[in-house]
Amino acid sequence: MKRRILYRSTLTVFMLIVLSACEGDMEGERTVEWTGLHLNAGNEVHYLLEPLPGSNFPTSGKSIPTDVPIDNSGFASHSFKFAGATAPGLAYYYVDGNGNGRCDEYNTADPRGAQEFAANDALISIEFVDSSLAPEGVCTYFGADLDQQAASPDPTATLVPADTLVVTNPTVTPTPAPSYEELYEEAALAAVKRFYDASNAHDLEAMRRATSEDSFFVDDGYIESMIYDAEIFDGESDYATLNITNLFRISCREFRCELILDVDKFFPSGEGGSIRIPEYVDLENGEWKYDWS
Repeated sequence: MKRRILYRSTLTVFMLIVLSACEGDMEGERTVEWTGLHLNAGNEVHYLLEPLPGSNFPTSGKSIPTDVPIDNSGFASHSFKFAGATAPGLAYYYVDGNGNGRCDEYNTADPRGAQEFAANDALISIEFVDSSLAPEGVCTYFGADLDQQAASPDPTATLVPADTLVVTNPTVTPTPAPSYEELYEEAALAAVKRFYDASNAHDLEAMRRATSEDSFFVDDGYIESMIYDAEIFDGESDYATLNITNLFRISCREFRCELILDVDKFFPSGEGGSIRIPEYVDLENGEWKYDWS
């Protein structure tokens, strides 16, 4: 009997040592990634993580700015280990787009913004659209003095008085060929609108016809899935309708366009408002179609 008790005691101590070692090795990886920074390819995005008011931030959080390179597609990513108790927070970031070595709160040449994340978010995914959507004071987290920036704005062009202008004979130059954006703007907008109209009408066949074949296939359960998501996440009996109000920006290649759209999004209950979102369309068999990706 004594030998059995001694054996159990030894086994218990061994298991406690193993569990203690495992707990000490419990480390996770948090990844912060950005998309939509293609106009700043080759530059760096500077970021830091800060706690939400009233939360206890992880001791291994990134409270010192970190620099991450932006690739040619406008994508940037950085991963780091974190351990211990975590808490919700905010990721602040900016890109020194005008190359003056600082974060410019009042200059749209510097992309900037903030993204909230939950305590257990291993991935903090940030899609940059426009600096006008950034909360006020992002640059203060990177040492900017907003009062000084407001008092000394970036210089603007100075108009030359008419009596000092020198008139010369103009040189006739060939008319440049239209850009892809000029050629495709109307058709690209129409492709997105066709998909929105079909979605708003819950017309599955029209949605399939409006969507590019290699990006997404609208299956028979799509409408039910969208309604279910609206009920779960938004407390609505049906999903929202989308209507384009403005084309904010368009960027095109030979067979593909990216559009930044201002859209009115409203649920059947009347809840909703205006949002700004990116959309993509592809030229497929001579016809522009909505690209789900």
